[in-house]
Amino acid sequence: MIYNLCNHCSKQQKSEHRSIDQFHSKVDQCDDKKSQFKGEEYEIYIRMLNRLHKGYSELLVMSNKRLSDLDTLLDFVQSATNELKWLVDKEDVEVSRDWSARNLNLVELEQSHRQLIVELERREHQFNSVQDRGESLIRQRHPATKCIEGLMAKMQSQWSWLLQLINCLETHLKHASDYHQFFNESRECDQWLSRTEDKLNTTYSKQNFSIEEGEHLLKEMIQVKDDITRYGQIVSELVNKGKDVVPLKQRKAALPRPIKVRSVCMIKQGSATVTKNETVTLHDNSQRTKWRVTTSSGSELNVPGVCFVIPPPDQEAIDTINELRKKYEALVALWARKQHKLRQNMIFATLKIVKGWDYPTYCAMDPKQRNSIIKALDDDIDKLVREGPPDDPGSKRLQDEMSALKKKFAEFDALEIALLDIERATQVVSDIEVRLASLDDMPADEIALKRIHNELVDTQNEIQRNKTIFDQLNANVNKVRRIVERTRPKQATHSDVTRIEDDVKNLYKRWDNCGSQLIER
Repeated sequence: MIYNLCNHCSKQQKSEHRSIDQFHSKVDQCDDKKSQFKGEEYEIYIRMLNRLHKGYSELLVMSNKRLSDLDTLLDFVQSATNELKWLVDKEDVEVSRDWSARNLNLVELEQSHRQLIVELERREHQFNSVQDRGESLIRQRHPATKCIEGLMAKMQSQWSWLLQLINCLETHLKHASDYHQFFNESRECDQWLSRTEDKLNTTYSKQNFSIEEGEHLLKEMIQVKDDITRYGQIVSELVNKGKDVVPLKQRKAALPRPIKVRSVCMIKQGSATVTKNETVTLHDNSQRTKWRVTTSSGSELNVPGVCFVIPPPDQEAIDTINELRKKYEALVALWARKQHKLRQNMIFATLKIVKGWDYPTYCAMDPKQRNSIIKALDDDIDKLVREGPPDDPGSKRLQDEMSALKKKFAEFDALEIALLDIERATQVVSDIEVRLASLDDMPADEIALKRIHNELVDTQNEIQRNKTIFDQLNANVNKVRRIVERTRPKQATHSDVTRIEDDVKNLYKRWDNCGSQLIER
């Protein structure tokens, strides 16, 4: 507007100057007519002609100076207007940014920020040059000094304002970067928790597997636990970050009630001033770029919303960290259940192998190794039962199967004892048979006869003492067949048991024969 006014005045002045310049011909005509006068009239005419020359000369000088002043003013105004237009264009870009948009291109914004600073630094020399020209005009006492001073003040104010807006850009860029980084990291963390949950519910939920596969799964479960622990730290960090996330969406959301906002730059509007980091009350954010706020002193201002930040917390961020925390805790609990169940199934797989031991396999093993395996299995079951819930059906099943296994192995042991009893009974019968064989000849000598009698009595007492061995042996052999038949449900005949039974029958015959021989003697 100032430039248009100056331009109009300049054109008008040029038109007037042309008229003044054209008037010179009339002055020349007056010079030419002086020869027409004589005597006193001539002197009067000359005095009047001199006054005309002086007045015209002063008018011409004045017109030239005014024309020159208008030209320099117009040039300055043109330059100042260009600077102001550049500054206003940059201002319009900054105040119209929508920091609540979901599709903010942060990389592009950072590039714009750097580019703006570079452009400002480059423009500073040109800006200062225009200011210097204004200072020079003021020192020369240009007639439009007040206008020049006004333009210079406006330029400086607009420059300072753009610097403030750059500070606002830096602040919002940081908040937006933190905002989107938080939600991106939260989304990635949530996806990892979901993938791990799915893996625990599939890969690590197998019911049947080999011992080797189970050991491999248990090792992997340890690695999964380490990963879960590591993500626990990530969740904790996100919880802390989430508390500082600014509510960007609320910048465009309708206000159910006035809220407190914080200024990120100094704002001057009329007689009111808002200092940087001052808290004011936001009443209306419905305009595209302007917010209506009131200061603590009651002043109401309509200023660009870019000048303010809505402080944390952001409810969406709070909800996100609460969901992450719940999901993480649920994952930890799920891992514990799956690891417990995996150990259960590992023990079931071990029990399946141990339950497959038949009597020959059991007897063929080194007793120390055999007992060590059974004890370790029993200890693992006890530990797992203590760690699990009291009503866990899997724990009850483990205990029942272990009890049945112990009972089975106890029977394998009334079996080892039966074999030992056979060996012992065989030794007893053999000893008595040898003793009886040595007493076949009856001596005539009374002393020798008495000695034989005493030996027969001792042998009879020996038979009486070992009678319980043969009674128990018969019962144990009957148990052997029942036990072996249970351990070999698919086998119809059991030749080894039949052989034992035949050996026992032969022992009984030899035992009865010893008794008969003793009576005969």
